Amino acid sequence: MNNLLLILLIINISIKLCLSYYSYELIFSNDFESQLGWKNHNTPCDNDIISFENNITNIISISQNFKFSSILLPSNGILYINDNIKIGKKGKWQCSNKNNVSHKKIYNVSYHGRANFYDSIHWRIKEKDFYEDYINPQTLLHYKRVPDSQSTVVIPYGISTQIESKKTINIQRLINRYQVSLLK
Repeated sequence: MNNLLLILLIINISIKLCLSYYSYELIFSNDFESQLGWKNHNTPCDNDIISFENNITNIISISQNFKFSSILLPSNGILYINDNIKIGKKGKWQCSNKNNVSHKKIYNVSYHGRANFYDSIHWRIKEKDFYEDYINPQTLLHYKRVPDSQSTVVIPYGISTQIESKKTINIQRLINRYQVSLLK
């Protein structure tokens, strides 16, 4: 009987270790790699032309590699570029443009709505907290594109964050670097 309980315990632990529980990082419209920041949520491919909104102050955070045919820098703004970023190397968040036709993509920083907890466009996903690379959410089943009760949620911002939800939120762990307000 004790052996059976021990075997069941080992199986239970093995299943929990084998299942991949994801880490979700909240993103807003100033994240360069997020669909949310691009006009029509259309992220650029590796040979597109990048342009920024005119007549506004552009504040943009770039945290992953990127490659484009050209970038038309904003006349007013700040680009925060993380250490060890490779400019000219296609980022995992970018699509490959196989027909080699460049399209102009506009970074649309004027969108500043509240993050909806159950909208996958507001999350950047890692397989584990400590991994550096993010997962392409299109490769996941829809229910895995947003945090669940086994997930880690990371709020990385230096300002107050408001998240909209009309449902109860259950998560495994919250890494809250700054102040967070959950709205019901």
